[in-house]
Amino acid sequence: MIKIMANSNIILLLKTLTFLCFLCTQISSDRSRDLYTNRLENSLSFRCSTSKNATTSFQRNLDLLLSDFTLRSKQTRFYNVSVSVSPDTVYGYYMCRGDITLPLCNNCILNATQFATKSSCQHVDGHFHSEKCTFGYSDKSLYGMFDKFSAFAYDYVETNVSNHNQFNQVLSSTITNVTTKAAFESSKTGFATEEGNVTRDETIYSMAQCTPDIIGVNCSQCLQFGYMTLQTWADGAPGAIVYMDKCVLRYDNVSFYDVQSSIGNGFRTNFIGVFSSLLLFVISTYLVL
Repeated sequence: MIKIMANSNIILLLKTLTFLCFLCTQISSDRSRDLYTNRLENSLSFRCSTSKNATTSFQRNLDLLLSDFTLRSKQTRFYNVSVSVSPDTVYGYYMCRGDITLPLCNNCILNATQFATKSSCQHVDGHFHSEKCTFGYSDKSLYGMFDKFSAFAYDYVETNVSNHNQFNQVLSSTITNVTTKAAFESSKTGFATEEGNVTRDETIYSMAQCTPDIIGVNCSQCLQFGYMTLQTWADGAPGAIVYMDKCVLRYDNVSFYDVQSSIGNGFRTNFIGVFSSLLLFVISTYLVL
């Protein structure tokens, strides 16, 4: 009788320890996701290249370009422009996430340009990224160009999925599909979402976006290199994001995008002038005066 009681106590103890281990794992997982979400919502990053020093004239034109970004982001989620007031020309673009509203786009670009200005970059190449918008500028044209060998930044949920192989198989096919949609089937918006079912209770949500000037093969390559970065540094993570200079790729097993906003709120219409490049001789001269 005493032996039976002892065995019962051991079984109860093992069950308790198992539950506590599960609880600790769940708490750790929830904590990792909370930290990841907080980083995405609050992180602002600006990369200042050290390739070449900016002249006073270049800096003046850059100020005009950033100001123009703020105005244009009230009307469109993507904009490509060059500001030319002798002797230096500044080329730049910005892109907002395809599923956010124009007011959110404008607010993101406003904060981005202010953040970049405060960084006091003294060089001719700069790139900014946050969860909702990105922009870049240079003394050389950036139109149709992207750096496929360098990921700007990446982040991921610092925990691992339990069904690693099954998750990765579905993730791979989902990323392939969303890449194809963004590059070749997005009606020149460069934005796409795709979902893949891992199990009955788990879905992978993915989002891919390229600047409209690289739609096609370049967009596909940009996203593929982004995914290679995530495979290297975020393997097994339930959620991750990578920012390239001209594209963004993100996936998660928790929904994070608003498809209705991107479709129902005039997403395509609001990408007016996506392929326009404005030479601001008159406008810049007026502003300088």
